[in-house]
Amino acid sequence: MRIGRGWSAPPASAGGATDPSWTRYLLNSGSTKTEPSGGATVTVNSESASGWSDISQTAKFEKKPENLTNWSLPLTKSDGSTAVTFSDLFIVSAQIVVNQFTDTSGSRTGANQTPAVYLSNVAVPTTSSHFYFGSGLGFTTNGTTMKLCRIYGSDGSANPTFTQQQFKSSGWQNAYRVNLTMSNTVGRGAYLSLAEYRNFNNSQFQSGWSDIEGINQQSGLSAVTFGATDQVYLNMYFPGLNSGGSGDYDLVNMQFKLYYQVHILNQDATA
Repeated sequence: MRIGRGWSAPPASAGGATDPSWTRYLLNSGSTKTEPSGGATVTVNSESASGWSDISQTAKFEKKPENLTNWSLPLTKSDGSTAVTFSDLFIVSAQIVVNQFTDTSGSRTGANQTPAVYLSNVAVPTTSSHFYFGSGLGFTTNGTTMKLCRIYGSDGSANPTFTQQQFKSSGWQNAYRVNLTMSNTVGRGAYLSLAEYRNFNNSQFQSGWSDIEGINQQSGLSAVTFGATDQVYLNMYFPGLNSGGSGDYDLVNMQFKLYYQVHILNQDATA
């Protein structure tokens, strides 16, 4: 499995657990794609270790990962073979950097489309023994309101719980970053899922706090307990946020990069 690394040469393994720099998540070459029958039509037009992922997708009003195209990456430690499991205490940080997006309405709204990143104990959650949680960014059908969403799938066989927080009603741009943080509890539950929207044209730094335009978090999600030997999967998919709408919002061109980092602390403090 090959994974490119941002801002440095590609590593020899798929590990990202102790690397000091961000690791690129390449949808074509670094992950396993699941394309369900009747799911969303997703096209990755081009991708390279130094380039952008370019996605087109038909607007679908599905929310479950099993009903949509899903990219899964089993997380390993720095040796590239030892699995990160829910017996490890971990923090997974992800960064989505968006360069552009347009839709068939020509308004560049991306309405009904959500780039969502989540953690789970299986490549694609489908049954009552599968659990997942994560966050993403969404737009409403009016084409102006921006919302950060959080995803909590207490049961992989059911629709996930979506909650959204509006942070911008107008004036957004189509170049931005979303910083995501996800962590578990010592009891192998889901603890934190945090999404932060930064609108600063993808520059490295902007003085003050004006680039932080929205934040949404959920914590204390310990009602779900993952198995001690369950491997941690990093997943990305594009669910629909609305129950109905027009195909005019088909996503025709979205260029983005997805980076991630994993921080691990063994739960046995005496080990």
